[in-house]
Amino acid sequence: MAASIRFISAGAGSGKTYTLTGILHTELSEGRVQPGGVLATTFTTKAATELRERVRSHLIRQNAYALANAMGQARIGTVNSVCGGLLQRFAFEAGLPTEQRVLDEERATQLLREAIDVVMEGQALADFLKVARRLCLDEAGHGGGEVPWRKALRTLVDQARANGIDAETLRVFGETNAAQLLAYFPRATADDLDRRLRDAIESVLPTVRTAVERKGQKNTTTYLHRLEACLRDLNHDSMSWAQWVSLSQDEKGPEAGLKPAVQPVVDAAARYAQHPRLHADLRDYLHRMFGLAADALQVYDDL
Repeated sequence: MAASIRFISAGAGSGKTYTLTGILHTELSEGRVQPGGVLATTFTTKAATELRERVRSHLIRQNAYALANAMGQARIGTVNSVCGGLLQRFAFEAGLPTEQRVLDEERATQLLREAIDVVMEGQALADFLKVARRLCLDEAGHGGGEVPWRKALRTLVDQARANGIDAETLRVFGETNAAQLLAYFPRATADDLDRRLRDAIESVLPTVRTAVERKGQKNTTTYLHRLEACLRDLNHDSMSWAQWVSLSQDEKGPEAGLKPAVQPVVDAAARYAQHPRLHADLRDYLHRMFGLAADALQVYDDL
């Protein structure tokens, strides 16, 4: 018998439950399906209960009492409850333990942290965090919450598990994603962009300091502090790419009278997208993230 799929596209309040109730009543009344063969999933438990009761009430109004009573055999519920019930019933055939439970977000996060701790430690962790720091992915935002790279890693593992992607396949995706991302960037330059920016900052610092000493305008003082911080981080190979972007933006510069003097800094920083280290950082980050996700996926499944 050829299977047929009927798609019904409907928005909120358009009568989805009413339509499904009518379809189920027709199919059940005409004997094309049995109550035990009905499987329906909803987003919420409330919606599942409503659908079941509406079908039962509709059948009772049609004097189909036997069918209404048999609706208890139908699998109507949330995705978790319906799929969980099927896994429990066919656990042996699926090679799974009979006891299944849905992990809440807090427990899932804890298990992932444990998996990360197992597969990432020592120098590997230090190297990864150095790259994540330059990409500004190592600290939570002002509102707190999860560290960006950890959140991205958890999402990556969750999506891999949801789509049935095994660890080795996931590992290969790192290089693929890096290549696709860098295709949107200009080609990396052979110029020493660090030296160019360092020279530009050092050349304008005396002028900016003098302006701060004479006038002390807030935006110029802020700009001076930014220049000094960037030069310090640049000398320690820890300048973030957000700092490069900040220096390239004219609106974040000093007072208007100093704009021509600091233009060399803006011009040097504006070439950040061509920086070979940015290309290397993005490639390294994605390669490590997918590799870590693959390792964590293996450990996660064993926990």
